[in-house]
Amino acid sequence: MQQYCASCHATGTDDDDEKFMGWSDQQFIDHGLVVAGNPSQSALYQYLNGIGNQMPPNTSDDEDGMPNPMPSPADIQVIGDWITNMRLTN
Repeated sequence: MQQYCASCHATGTDDDDEKFMGWSDQQFIDHGLVVAGNPSQSALYQYLNGIGNQMPPNTSDDEDGMPNPMPSPADIQVIGDWITNMRLTN
């Protein structure tokens, strides 16, 4: 996630849904970005697969207008595996 997400989603406060770098698994669950054990129902995984808000966006907000680097299917699978293996800690 560092390579594709950090430029926009760097560490913020715990209650900032858009600044999630450095969050624990539980914080991703609590903020509704993932459903532990279920990638297909997880917003983060859906966004990476172009469902809803494509993340990262296809075009950069930078002045150069160059496309953002996009995660490969293997990169997305790593996120899917992480979610699949995630367990609730509450």
